[in-house]
Amino acid sequence: MVRFVIAQLLKNSGVLILAGVLCFCIDAIMGESPLSLVGITFVASPLLVAISKGKAIAIRRYFAMMVKFESLRYFVLLLVVFAIVFAMVGLAAHMIRSVELTRILAVLIFSGTYMGFSPLLLKMATGRSQKMGNTGKTVFVMSVVTLFVLFNYLLRTWHSVNAFSTVLTALIGSFVLLSSLCAVTAATAAPDPSSNIGRE
Repeated sequence: MVRFVIAQLLKNSGVLILAGVLCFCIDAIMGESPLSLVGITFVASPLLVAISKGKAIAIRRYFAMMVKFESLRYFVLLLVVFAIVFAMVGLAAHMIRSVELTRILAVLIFSGTYMGFSPLLLKMATGRSQKMGNTGKTVFVMSVVTLFVLFNYLLRTWHSVNAFSTVLTALIGSFVLLSSLCAVTAATAAPDPSSNIGRE
């Protein structure tokens, strides 16, 4: 599974870089606005659809895929997932009022919600159904989300040191966010080793 994830990231590296720059621009223009998340999700959706299919997307086809039906319906469903996650994390933060505990809950909430919606996201992207009962996939998704939360926290502590660090951390943060989404998408779309054994 890890090899599959790395392979997907490498063969889509060109579009990953382009989409990362677009995400940075959206974040720089819209800031903390909810529209920023909408824009980033829209930019990421064609790439995530391609990764779900195990295919590489050419840069020249990337923009055309944004308006294709499969990318648009994936975009809408992914927005629903993010809305549920942010609502639950916001409620948890309001009730608990502990930053550390909220971060831990954020990892569990996002991982659980994403894994719960993964079969539907995969079906939206590829048209095929796949169960997500593999424990390794769940552990991988939780690990990636945990690393993202920790890395994002470190970036925020360095974010406002000076103007250069503000721009640099925002750019790095955009790539980390997009790479994390691509990694968890590739992990959930990875072939189940047990099914391959059965076929052999």
